[in-house]
Amino acid sequence: TKNVLRDLSDATLGSYADAGGTGEDDEIIQKKRAAEKMEAVDSPEATLAREGELALSKLDVDKITTAYLSCKSRVIICDFNGTLVVKEPPGKYLKREILGTAGNKPPEAVIKALTTLCADPKNTVFVVSGDSQKNLEDAVGNIPGLGLAASNGACFASPVADIQNEKRTWKSFDLGVDWNAVREVALPVLSKYTARTNGSFVKLTHSSIGWSYYSCDPEWGSLQASYLVPELEYELRAFDVRFVTLKG
Repeated sequence: TKNVLRDLSDATLGSYADAGGTGEDDEIIQKKRAAEKMEAVDSPEATLAREGELALSKLDVDKITTAYLSCKSRVIICDFNGTLVVKEPPGKYLKREILGTAGNKPPEAVIKALTTLCADPKNTVFVVSGDSQKNLEDAVGNIPGLGLAASNGACFASPVADIQNEKRTWKSFDLGVDWNAVREVALPVLSKYTARTNGSFVKLTHSSIGWSYYSCDPEWGSLQASYLVPELEYELRAFDVRFVTLKG
């Protein structure tokens, strides 16, 4: 329907131009045609990204600066993947077991900004990531005074002032589950579904295992997920684990 309407619009505009429109009118017509064609070839992802950008309310820098300078103590929490570093596309990790940053480090300007923030004794700064401890520590672990939280906060390391001579101490929440044993049971099942679902991938964190079909054909991925969950529930029936279905 959209293509038919576009063709009708082109025909109408073409007839108008042939009837003797002015040069300015012709330019407007050409711009409108170009915009409509670009809109027609836009992917759903591009459309959603554009709408999200338009809906975003930008922060008032002056107000933030005033509030920052007036505080006696501050807690600053920064997201890592997608904020401090560019989020890598899922397609890069097809048929692999890990999705994340692959050890990518933030730009030098970001490292410098984090270092400056951490040097202020009024600040407590943490970087939070859904990635593994190793990837997060390799990326920003050398910044003095920076706290780290991996696996979306399931494990964390307090800020270390003398990072050259003091090793970070990681702590984690005891959920009462042997995740190594869970992985031994779950990964063969997940690998089977990953092999049959092109574009799917497994994501391992400190205390969770995820299977995503974000970059797959949605109908096929959803169908495979409907088979995967009952099979995993049966295989992991001896463990106190919870199954959650997420979107996005």
